[in-house]
Amino acid sequence: MEKEKKNNLVVILLVIFVMISTLLAGYILYDKFLDKDKQENLNNNPTTNPNENMDTNESEVQENKMVSKINDNKYWVYQANYPKDVKADYYILGTNVYYAKDIKAPYINVNSNYAKEANDEIKKAYDEALQVYNQGVENKTDFVEICDYETFIDNDILSLAYELKFGATAVTNPDYYTYNIDLKTGNKLSYKDIYTKLGFTENTINTKAKEKIKEELDEMYQDAHFDSFDSYYNESVKNYEESVANNTIKYFIDEGELEVVVTIFAPFEMQYFIRTIEID
Repeated sequence: MEKEKKNNLVVILLVIFVMISTLLAGYILYDKFLDKDKQENLNNNPTTNPNENMDTNESEVQENKMVSKINDNKYWVYQANYPKDVKADYYILGTNVYYAKDIKAPYINVNSNYAKEANDEIKKAYDEALQVYNQGVENKTDFVEICDYETFIDNDILSLAYELKFGATAVTNPDYYTYNIDLKTGNKLSYKDIYTKLGFTENTINTKAKEKIKEELDEMYQDAHFDSFDSYYNESVKNYEESVANNTIKYFIDEGELEVVVTIFAPFEMQYFIRTIEID
């Protein structure tokens, strides 16, 4: 009799163990199902992700920024959706085809006075590009060769370069519109602000700029022979120094490197060329 009681107790304990194990297994499976369902919801509904539409650098800046965006659902810089009143979607000049869709403009999504001024200037340049494009549709001479931009964002710095180049019967130089913004304040970062943040001093930046100008001249005229190389070099350096002094210098960051827009003077019919030099 006592043996039967012991056997019954063992059976009861086994039943309780099996029930507890079954409940535990069910809980684990249910928890995994919830995690999977949650992940699928995030994938199918990206708006639930607060970092959607931001690259890694933008997410890092977002955490520490002081200035606000105009539209929180957009990048710091995105392609503007301005009206595009064109006379044709494309036209052909010789072997080249020019498309209206290639005319682009950036929009700086920073809520500051400086960013507003920059966006107004960009819009005017964009309108000019459309005007040249429409002229080309009619006269089959003018064209927009370049109308594009590039952006660099890192360590609370937003750097933007908007490049436009128009063409016709003669060779032309590009125009650069450059903007450098402190994402903590929304204000402009000066040339000195930028090169200091990149580890340069006034002496080192000017020395390196002169070296790069000389390299540019050497590369451009390596097959040319003229006696006044020094005078064109000096004129190019003088133009750089004056642009620094009167705060008209154009500069931007490209993949972490400082790019400076300079004018290279030359003994040719065009007389000068607009170039960007990388200072590293």
